[in-house]
Amino acid sequence: MIIRLMNNHAANTPFSSKWVDVAPEMKGRNEKVVSLQISWSGIAGPMTGHLMLVGSNDQSNAGYRKMYRINSPNNFDDSELIVIRQVFKFFKIEYIPVGIISGQISAHLYYK
Repeated sequence: MIIRLMNNHAANTPFSSKWVDVAPEMKGRNEKVVSLQISWSGIAGPMTGHLMLVGSNDQSNAGYRKMYRINSPNNFDDSELIVIRQVFKFFKIEYIPVGIISGQISAHLYYK
């Protein structure tokens, strides 16, 4: 199963996803998030935008933060693929364009 946290989001607009349960109970099955893929294209303007990955056990206090810089016009052939370890229960993405004027950005969680 794939959850699209951001799907071709306008790169000149800030974004904050809702909290996502990375280890949900689904109809008797236990599917857990395995990875997150981040890709962007058509980025124009200063290459200073960044994505913040946030993990939490209670959806209030961030227990994990990792920042990724948007530092190229696209990463189509080299998108960020991040393995998610089960060290927190909830996860969200925050994006800040910091001068980026156009382009698109996507972030998809893969459950297995």
